[in-house]
Amino acid sequence: MRSLRKSELLAALCFGVAALGPIGSWALLLFHARSVGVGPLESVVSQLQYTFSAVNEHRLWFIGWAMLPLLLLALTWISLGASATSKRSRGYLVVASAVVSVFAIPFWPEVAFVSALGTCCSVALYRAA
Repeated sequence: MRSLRKSELLAALCFGVAALGPIGSWALLLFHARSVGVGPLESVVSQLQYTFSAVNEHRLWFIGWAMLPLLLLALTWISLGASATSKRSRGYLVVASAVVSVFAIPFWPEVAFVSALGTCCSVALYRAA
């Protein structure tokens, strides 16, 4: 088993912490407000149906907002994984993390900042390879 470098742990920590904001917001959206007389599961399903329906004019924004934590968690997993050991794979990690950081700007600038810190750690990993 290989030992993790400090930059790998820091990059993964930054991406993981950045994912917590959108995950918490989705939890608030889905589980906070419920209609009277409707169970929790039915309330969540109806909220998701409306959020991603064609009736909602902000549907594309919500799709991007749903993708953001998934992308950040994927970057966390990749930066911790053994797959990012070569210089080429670390270069892909730098590019992917930079793209996700830019993608996060319209949804949540604070998340983009923390993700950009993870990108800086990925650049340090790329240089060390």
